[in-house]
Amino acid sequence: QRLLAFYFKFKGLSARGCDALHSLGVTLSSRWINKAIVKTSSAVMEELRVLIFSPAFNKQAPDGHGTVAIAYYRADAPVFPPSVNRQLQKQKRIGMQYPIGWDEVEELARQNYPIIQEFMVYEALDILLQSDEFSLNTYKHRKDRHIQPPQPIRSLPIGPDHITRQFMLPTMPIPEQSYDDNLRVMERILKQLGFDTNEKLQKLGLDHLVFWLGDQLTVQRIRGAQRMRCQDFNSTDRLDYSLPIWQWLHLLMALEKSLHKQFLGSDNGFGFLRAFSLFGRIDLIKSGTEGPFHERFEHVLRQVIIAYVRECWLVIARDIGIDRLENLRNIPPSQLRDLARKLVDTFASSEALYDLRYVQKDE
Repeated sequence: QRLLAFYFKFKGLSARGCDALHSLGVTLSSRWINKAIVKTSSAVMEELRVLIFSPAFNKQAPDGHGTVAIAYYRADAPVFPPSVNRQLQKQKRIGMQYPIGWDEVEELARQNYPIIQEFMVYEALDILLQSDEFSLNTYKHRKDRHIQPPQPIRSLPIGPDHITRQFMLPTMPIPEQSYDDNLRVMERILKQLGFDTNEKLQKLGLDHLVFWLGDQLTVQRIRGAQRMRCQDFNSTDRLDYSLPIWQWLHLLMALEKSLHKQFLGSDNGFGFLRAFSLFGRIDLIKSGTEGPFHERFEHVLRQVIIAYVRECWLVIARDIGIDRLENLRNIPPSQLRDLARKLVDTFASSEALYDLRYVQKDE
């Protein structure tokens, strides 16, 4: 009852709601909760005053640090063979001898562009389908295959048997600032996971892989530590089992910050500042990484994209004598997809960008 009382109180439940739950025997009364909070706060403040005015209190002591980690577990994850560690090291050597050059990157882009284009075409088509003017729910051809999303490239399984479980590990009083700090964090995490003997650490270095997910600085620290330890005597000390991965969330946040810096514009122009003013989001004028900036900027960016694509649909529709989005309901789905492809080729392709930069400028 006490735990539930504090939980509902700090979730914003009113006094009348607390008393209602108290009458049902779920929590304690609101009066008891308020007294307990006041008493607890007073005790904590008294303890703080004792610490501050105590002769043993060191005002120059460094601030405390805390590093937390989450372990992810999937029951249906494939089990790697014991040779996977050696195979990874072999592939790394091949990559160092024959690094990927610009020609290979360009060839990969050329081979995969048709797949990317199909998703871009559907994205443009979906913006039209989800508009209020088109009213997809009353569209008689809404089940037609031409307006269905493309097949996923590599879909993830779903269902109760494929749930990824998360385990919050105990907090570690390590600052995670230097290479040594990151190595200490890695060692502490491995001990928490049960790799606490020489035999287990030896098996870890020879037969297993550990995926470390973090921001760019964490990945850089782990890779730097691997380079510094590359000539150590055993695979565990060389961190051969470590595979650092930069989380995509950090990549998206870096991309949004770059877009914000490049296209902020002014109130009277066509940049983000004009959109921020229209949406009443003046808190997005200055970019940041703290708080809900990422979520709010992503929402505004999505609305700006929808507005531009809707305008492009009107331009494309005028070529076939249609001046309103709702009138596009009268054409067959196959033609709708062709128009979406034309929209992408005209406004969102490399050729369109080239024309915008060079051809129209010359004219």
